[in-house]
Amino acid sequence: MAGEGATSLSEESFTKPTAFVLGNEGSGLREKTREVCDTLISIPIHPRCESLNAAASTAVVLYAWSKEHESALS
Repeated sequence: MAGEGATSLSEESFTKPTAFVLGNEGSGLREKTREVCDTLISIPIHPRCESLNAAASTAVVLYAWSKEHESALS
């Protein structure tokens, strides 16, 4: 997940096997890590909200993934 990711979370369908990679809250993902990721996802947030911390971002993305893979959680 990257704040400046090219793919919005609302556009991602999670059709391929997925591994989530999080960067630290200060500097995000290292460049070499970004280079090996197939997709960088951004989470749309309200303009008045400065950012989401790593835990909140993870919760949002895992919820979106779970909506696409409900049977995986059974």
